[in-house]
Amino acid sequence: MNMSVESSLVVDNSLQSNGNIQQTVLRGVQTSLLSMYIPSKPFTCLDGSLTIPFEFVNDDYCDCQDGSDEPGTSACPNGQFFCENKGYFGTLIPSHFVGDGVCDCCDGSDEYETTIVCNNTCFASHSSSHSLILNLTNNLIFYQTIFNPVFSNKNKKTEKLKNSKHQSSKVIYNATKTYSQHGLLIDKYLDKTINDENYTNDYLFSKKYSIQFLCIFCFINLIELILPFLFSELAQKFQASRDAQRALHAAGVEKKKQILASTTTNKSGRQFSQKYLDELEQALKILEKELKEKEELKRQAEILENAAKEKHKKLCEEKRTMQDVSLRNNQMHEMFADLDTNGDSLISIDELQKHTELDTNQQNEFTIEEVRSILGSDSVNLNEFNTTVFDQISNSYRQLPEPTRPTPEPTPLPEPSIDSMTTQSPSLETFIDEEDLITHTRSSYKYEDEDDYEEDHHRESKTLATSIEHEKHIHDSVAPEYDDETKKLMEIAEEARNRYHEIEEKFLSIKRQIEDLKKQSTVDAGPHDEYSPIIDQCFDYEEREYTYRICMFKTAKQISKGGGSEVIIGYWDSWCGPKDNKYLKMKYSNGATCWNGPPRSLIVTLQCGIEQKLTDVREPSRCEYTIIFETPLACDENIATTSLHSDHVEF
Repeated sequence: MNMSVESSLVVDNSLQSNGNIQQTVLRGVQTSLLSMYIPSKPFTCLDGSLTIPFEFVNDDYCDCQDGSDEPGTSACPNGQFFCENKGYFGTLIPSHFVGDGVCDCCDGSDEYETTIVCNNTCFASHSSSHSLILNLTNNLIFYQTIFNPVFSNKNKKTEKLKNSKHQSSKVIYNATKTYSQHGLLIDKYLDKTINDENYTNDYLFSKKYSIQFLCIFCFINLIELILPFLFSELAQKFQASRDAQRALHAAGVEKKKQILASTTTNKSGRQFSQKYLDELEQALKILEKELKEKEELKRQAEILENAAKEKHKKLCEEKRTMQDVSLRNNQMHEMFADLDTNGDSLISIDELQKHTELDTNQQNEFTIEEVRSILGSDSVNLNEFNTTVFDQISNSYRQLPEPTRPTPEPTPLPEPSIDSMTTQSPSLETFIDEEDLITHTRSSYKYEDEDDYEEDHHRESKTLATSIEHEKHIHDSVAPEYDDETKKLMEIAEEARNRYHEIEEKFLSIKRQIEDLKKQSTVDAGPHDEYSPIIDQCFDYEEREYTYRICMFKTAKQISKGGGSEVIIGYWDSWCGPKDNKYLKMKYSNGATCWNGPPRSLIVTLQCGIEQKLTDVREPSRCEYTIIFETPLACDENIATTSLHSDHVEF
């Protein structure tokens, strides 16, 4: 979110609640540059690269490449924040120190948006600097007497100068080093303390310009004293750095040779790959012809299989239809017999009127007219019942329970002996008629009242249609059993399908290999194809919240460790290194678009390393990522074979 101009300008000189001092100008801008920051005009980056609306200044988003649009925030990694340090000297700090919870400015102005309480130490620093300047000035004035012969006659080397030069060099070095660390500390301090009522050193004021000249003279003598030692030390460090770099590249080059020797995708390997590609394309043509043959065999086998299955299906449907007809006929006869209570082979109005569940009006009164409308006459025979009545009432019809009779008290029987049980006639049950047994069973229950009767009647009765549907479900749920001829045709078709899929899998595999080889042949993998071994290889970098995965010359992804979906940072675009060597950096662009921002992108910087790994991922600008990829393939044989003599250093 852009900060308003008003929020960037602070006009109150009072202290903030956390103790930090607020500024009276645009936050983080040096006084000498305020003329470049005019709220009523668009702002032009100090490097002249871009002009933006002034409200984009200090909006916590880096627009300028030099970071000049964000002097008061930490948005730009290369920006600088100016500490006003009232009561002391203004200083510059890196902008990423702003709001980091550490008090870097002595007035605490770098922590204006945090809850950190920064004590104002500027006045204490003023006092200590005051003493430091006095001591430094006294030392320089003291050594002025040592170098007076040089002022009077620079060609004359007095014995005093020779003896004192070496002895005092360390003191001169310390004094001038302190001066150099503070920049123009004396000038600034004197300028700022001229009007200080607590400062009354008139001598120091009168000697201002002579002290400046003295410091310059001291620097010249210091260089004369330490230059040989300084150059020697620098040469040693430079030589050590070059030796380490040369050793790294030498080891990396050996590793690089091993990698290139083990792959067929380097420059000589690409010639081999072309031959291999031709062989694959020839094999693909043979497989394509075989695949068509297998497809035709599969098609013919499936025609016979489907015809046999269809024939079997029709037979099963006909059989099921016959079963359904037979089942309906049985149920119809059963219902007719149940309704024909007087056994005259006719269903009369009186017999059907007892079944009040057939009353369509559901008014608990099944009238003669309603019964006659179902029968179509006063009575129907079996044939008429089958054609006109059965289908009307089958869904609602319920069998009536048998009328109850009082159950006689059971006569106690003598306890049977084992002998009587053994000698009992086994054909005793043949003397009992089955119908009498059913009648006796039905009449063995006695209902205490009408409520019990109705409840038991509702529980025991069931619709005939439910019985029919249940038996039809049993028929339908039984899987059809194929005959032997159909089974044989199914086996032949299955074998034809398996052979077809086997050839198809080989065909697709070779086709993918051909596509990969053709893709590799078009990728710019370096001036000598040295990066071809990592084409399509993926490397991961783990950090606290995300895993960054780069598949070389393909895609770059950001994967959340919390189980979120993958986010595409970018797709392979091009090499984007400097003009003298574009192969030092890779560009992945057109990634997923940020919310209210640009599409994501990534710059991969290649460095020489013994192992291949990703390191140091950063996001210098919103949705623009950088990462380092160390690989032996980036090692330079020229650097590995270059030796630097320690006695020959060029500056």
